[in-house]
Amino acid sequence: MNIGDIILNPFVTVLVALYKLLNVLPELIPGLDTVLAIVLFTVLVRLITHPLTAQQQRSMRRMQEVQPRLDELKKKYANDREKLSQAQMELYREAGVNPWAVVCRC
Repeated sequence: MNIGDIILNPFVTVLVALYKLLNVLPELIPGLDTVLAIVLFTVLVRLITHPLTAQQQRSMRRMQEVQPRLDELKKKYANDREKLSQAQMELYREAGVNPWAVVCRC
């Protein structure tokens, strides 16, 4: 492994490192070290991305709770897009919802 591999291919680097680490296991089952390396890599990636995923799910849940009130606003201001936008932003502020958090994980 050279420095270019570490910078350009972090996932491959981690997977290869796990494989080499687990390669010292006795060959009880052929390919066990490869399977364990992939499983550990998957668990590692899930642990790293969990905070972002949890925040996105909370935001989606809040947006679903606000959705009925948003539908009422759409009916009320069907002909006035500007007032609808203002009412939506006010509703989001009151409910503590960030409409872009679902998309950009803000």
